[in-house]
Amino acid sequence: MLNEVARAHCEDMIERGYFSHITPDGLTPEDRVISAGYDANVVREELGALAFNSYLDTGEAARMLTDAFLRDSIIQRETEEGPTLLNEGIVEVGIALCAGELAFTEGPAHGYILSVVLARPVMTLSHLIQCGHFFHDYNYNRVYDPGEGMPGVTLSLKDGQFLAVTWLHGKYCFRRPSEDDWFLFVNGQIQLQHSDTDCCGEDGVIYRDYRYSEFLGP
Repeated sequence: MLNEVARAHCEDMIERGYFSHITPDGLTPEDRVISAGYDANVVREELGALAFNSYLDTGEAARMLTDAFLRDSIIQRETEEGPTLLNEGIVEVGIALCAGELAFTEGPAHGYILSVVLARPVMTLSHLIQCGHFFHDYNYNRVYDPGEGMPGVTLSLKDGQFLAVTWLHGKYCFRRPSEDDWFLFVNGQIQLQHSDTDCCGEDGVIYRDYRYSEFLGP
């Protein structure tokens, strides 16, 4: 479904000669995803355009645009909002690459538009997303404070299944296991046992901050 949403917007931009997340009719990415019947909590979108004078292979164009997206996401990791493309909280994606006349450039030009729609659907209790901070409680107040986040920490399950790597400010997001009881591992070594009794918010996300000391035991 998200592929169809991405392709429809991609083709619309070429046909009507614009390049924007918002259509000339005022429809946002959220509007387009929801109108397609996708029940989403979060919707984000990446757009890229590439014009050329001589022929450019479709695969090469896709590679160049994707590389640009990845560079942007690395930069976005340094923001509080976090990256669009490399965001662990986004669980489904739709991609479309369209070719045609790019009327929004300086003078008519042939080119490609890459549309990437990312979304997180409304979750059932067995497929919840968990987000929060992983932090070092320097002032021992048991809550996250600015400056205490620990980026670059790998979170995984007992069987080694990767969940997430914390980014700026120690932020993380991952899809929770469906088991009632599970262990969270930090950097593949220290662990914390969970009992799946948490309650989720209205957006279908469990918010929990982890203190590093929780994983060290008594």
